[in-house]
Amino acid sequence: MRAGPLGSRARRGAVAGAAAGPADFARELYDTLRRIDALGVQRLLVQRVPGTPDWDAVRDRLARAAASFEE
Repeated sequence: MRAGPLGSRARRGAVAGAAAGPADFARELYDTLRRIDALGVQRLLVQRVPGTPDWDAVRDRLARAAASFEE
């Protein structure tokens, strides 16, 4: 998941591509979530990840991130 410059005033969003597998995706997701949290982002759109057991941790983290946006 490589995003454009999240802090750029010229952009209102960033597009990220999915990593090859759940471990790489999770690592990049956590990094991206930390960066956007520091920027005060109010909305994050994420493509649905596979429903297989090896993606359970990623789905859990996304669910927790979604809950924090609702607070």
